[in-house]
Amino acid sequence: MSLLTIIRELWRFVKDYILRIILGAVLVAILAMGGRYFLSTLTEEETQVAYEYLTEVYNQTPASLEMIVTMEDGSIYTNSHIFDEYFSNPTIIKQVEEKTGIEFSQWREAEKELGLYKTGGFRGGLASIRDSSSNIFTIRFLVGRSAEENLAIAQAYADILRGGELAFLGNNSISIITEPTLDELLPLEIYESLATPETLNPFKSPGAPSYVIYGVAGFIVGGILTLILIFLFRLAKKKITYGFDYAWSVDNYHLLYNHQKENHANALREFLRVPVMENRVIVSQTNTEAVMQPVLVDADFEGLLIVSALQELSEITVKPEEIVLLIHSNHTDKVWYQEQAILAELYHVPVKIIHMI
Repeated sequence: MSLLTIIRELWRFVKDYILRIILGAVLVAILAMGGRYFLSTLTEEETQVAYEYLTEVYNQTPASLEMIVTMEDGSIYTNSHIFDEYFSNPTIIKQVEEKTGIEFSQWREAEKELGLYKTGGFRGGLASIRDSSSNIFTIRFLVGRSAEENLAIAQAYADILRGGELAFLGNNSISIITEPTLDELLPLEIYESLATPETLNPFKSPGAPSYVIYGVAGFIVGGILTLILIFLFRLAKKKITYGFDYAWSVDNYHLLYNHQKENHANALREFLRVPVMENRVIVSQTNTEAVMQPVLVDADFEGLLIVSALQELSEITVKPEEIVLLIHSNHTDKVWYQEQAILAELYHVPVKIIHMI
């Protein structure tokens, strides 16, 4: 069987089941969009408060300060992340809240609610960043609900730095070179780990384009899955319908014959006529004379012998010169075909396969 024949059979299979494939694709598309809506609704209920709070916070002007940390031996201290980790500690936050009268701890809880934990790629609303070229630490405060709150919080943390109350620094010294100011001292296009309004984009409610994307993806995946399931179901059936329902040898000749098309009848006639032989056996599990009547009346085919199984040849003294296995879609059994195909190989003669659809 040629590759072209296989492709034709697969295409015939798709056309036969196109409605089921489309229905399966539509069903999966609906499930995908419904699942997206359900999950987004569920997520919104749990995170909406945190999202709205951080949206307000991240849209304020941050306060910033700059400093250099010198170690006891005169070298430069380089671990900047330890500062924002320490300043984000609930105990330190509570001290700053008491000093400023500003409650901002909800910023920390909101980031956790959305899964925005401090990592190498994200430092949150309170971030400490070191410039590798100058070793200057910039501490950025974007945790209050207004720019004024951010500035007051930054000033309170600056007092902690000046007081030398950081146990992890030991005898290392801190020099603040830029006092707390309402300004963005860090270029956001370089330091992507900083919190910005765009950080919250993944938590926005999905719009119509999002559902369309899920619907299209669901339709494609659903169509493929439905096609695979129908294909596997077909393989499990006992009757032969398509060329891929049975195994064949690459040495065998194969013809798909549609008796409703006149040109196919001509192709079948030539397929049986060449080469000319006196003893050609057609093996068919079902009655073939009605379907092949336009071919069988030709005088060139007087040497044809039609049997329902090759086992019948044991009662006949004729030795076949060629064996033709005739398959009727939806009528021929797979087991019967496999048995006849094995027996045909034992005769060591050319084998042709005609698949009538």
